[in-house]
Amino acid sequence: MPILANAIIPGSGTVVALITNALGLSHDASPQDIATAINSNPDNIVKLKELQDKHEEAIVQISTAAEVAAIQAVNTTLQTDARGDSWIQKNHHASNH
Repeated sequence: MPILANAIIPGSGTVVALITNALGLSHDASPQDIATAINSNPDNIVKLKELQDKHEEAIVQISTAAEVAAIQAVNTTLQTDARGDSWIQKNHHASNH
């Protein structure tokens, strides 16, 4: 289930909601709760495989969108740093006194 596993990244609340629903867990289940449900009941692995198969296209789109957003955030930070617009670069002398 690599597609499903790769989709569980920050910003992937929709995928996590699909997983918790498939496993019969509450919407606020922790990663540990999810892991316990998967490891304690082999039928849950089948449920997740079915979930992945049924929603593969949407899961890939969600995962890709989250990855693009993360890359854009890093890119914006790097561009800000390169321009010298960051607070640290503008105020670095303040820490030298």
